[in-house]
Amino acid sequence: IYKFMPKRFIFTLILIFIICVVLEGASRFVARTRLVQRVPSYHSTMMNDPILHHKWVPSLKRTDSSRSTPYTLITNKQSWVEKHDVSKIKPSNTFRIFYVGDSTTQGVVDAKYKMVEIVERELNRIYEDQDINFEVINTGSSSYSFLLYYLLIKTQLLNYDPDLIMVNIDMTDVANDAAYRRLMVMDSSGEVVAIPAETSQRYILTPQGYSKVDLHFTLPRALVRHSDFFYLIDLCIRKISLKRTKLVEHKEANWLETTWSSTITENVTESIKVLASTVKLLHSYDVTMAFTGVPHFPQYIGMWSVKPHNVLAEFSQNTKVAYLNSYQVLRDEIFGSKLSDYYWDSDGTHFNRDGNRIWAKAQLDFLLNTNNHLIPFTVYKKSEVIENLKSSSKFWKQISNRQTKKHAIVYFINKYKQQGVIIKKSASRYVFLLDSLSLQKPELLLTPFDKLLSALARAEDDFNKN
Repeated sequence: IYKFMPKRFIFTLILIFIICVVLEGASRFVARTRLVQRVPSYHSTMMNDPILHHKWVPSLKRTDSSRSTPYTLITNKQSWVEKHDVSKIKPSNTFRIFYVGDSTTQGVVDAKYKMVEIVERELNRIYEDQDINFEVINTGSSSYSFLLYYLLIKTQLLNYDPDLIMVNIDMTDVANDAAYRRLMVMDSSGEVVAIPAETSQRYILTPQGYSKVDLHFTLPRALVRHSDFFYLIDLCIRKISLKRTKLVEHKEANWLETTWSSTITENVTESIKVLASTVKLLHSYDVTMAFTGVPHFPQYIGMWSVKPHNVLAEFSQNTKVAYLNSYQVLRDEIFGSKLSDYYWDSDGTHFNRDGNRIWAKAQLDFLLNTNNHLIPFTVYKKSEVIENLKSSSKFWKQISNRQTKKHAIVYFINKYKQQGVIIKKSASRYVFLLDSLSLQKPELLLTPFDKLLSALARAEDDFNKN
């Protein structure tokens, strides 16, 4: 007859607890140090999302050593590739730009070398004399595509008061869309509302398609997410499943093929419809949009088709949305170069540091091109402002930035003070007066600016004497 012994029972529980702590501790060491450094796994940097399928783990700092030059991936609490959290209330005098894309936009290089970071740094340098700050936010997420760009913009980015959204369309996006369409949830009107993460099956996304892996047994996601021990067990199960499953790559949505089948054309059409929905959505919120295609190295050596860039150019012509043809702009630099000059040694789809640099220059030139009407501020050097104002104050109406106007006023105030003219109003006050004049009596601005300002100062002085 079994006799219950409390002390033995308590000892057994303590022993089990100690074994669990040891196993979890050892698993944490393996999973978060050695394993992640060599093979960054899905669950080490990404997490499932009920709407966006997956996203970066928030507030992450993780080193990726999968390429010849390791880089540190940093995310904020919004799961965006930024060192700081972004406030929903936009600061005053701020022009907010969101970059949307996949891992090419994310940038597989350290922060200071990323294309988005370079664009922000250069915009603020160019406009340093003006009262404007550019906030350029990187939301690039690995394996995102047209459908996820649309959902990200609709469910998140519009809540952050964007001035401009730049969509970087990768050459993998149509193929990825084909996989996500198998998972998408639509409302009664037929509009996509979510791409929930799969559970019983897994799709491995590739540059030209996807492969399906059937997982006959998986652990609950809650266990995998919160326990490194169960994460390692789950990883082993998945690896065994991969070895036992014969992967067949589905390429019915590969728009990089030199010859398109009817199925490829249908998939491209579906993705372009999503892009059109994105344009319509942003237009309804009065948010400016621009887009580009991300060129891959095999396109420059004739291995992959360049037709995707032509499709995007045609879409731009039909919709009048500003389009940067990155393939054409970067052609002179990349054509005839080695793979490792602008891309990674074994990866012709992601830019290295030099690739990010030349792409950032192309993006910057595109943003600053006044024909594209993307940034509503004209860059004037102080000397240019003064010289133009000397000849005619009509130029005053062309200056959109208040700080530039103030700099010009200060110059003339100092000039007239030297001539003995009494100037009592502040430079900011004169900016207000001249702006008012340009609205109430625009003909007065035909007067040379220096004479107009001098007359204002003398009139003020005469008024004070009387």
